[in-house]
Amino acid sequence: MAYLAQASTSDRDQQSHANALTYFRNLIDRFPQSPWAERARLRVRECREALAKHEADVTAYYLRIGNLKAAEARLQGVLTDYPETDAAADCLYRFAQVYGRP
Repeated sequence: MAYLAQASTSDRDQQSHANALTYFRNLIDRFPQSPWAERARLRVRECREALAKHEADVTAYYLRIGNLKAAEARLQGVLTDYPETDAAADCLYRFAQVYGRP
């Protein structure tokens, strides 16, 4: 929980979210039947959403400055690493807007 308390916005370093994700996964692996495991599963989802949002924000930046190659690489990373997140859908929507322009 301390790692999540250290977390900041998605435009800052995401190491605290990565550390929290590792901690919560470890807790789930070691104590899968614990009452805390269910809460840890929710926190894992929260951490994954935060990490995906960071990647989506970087993707949006690359789209904004017109660097499509870098944006596509980030999009591929989001879709590979975080396919179930809202940020992945947001990235796809942004790409559709960019490629749909005349």
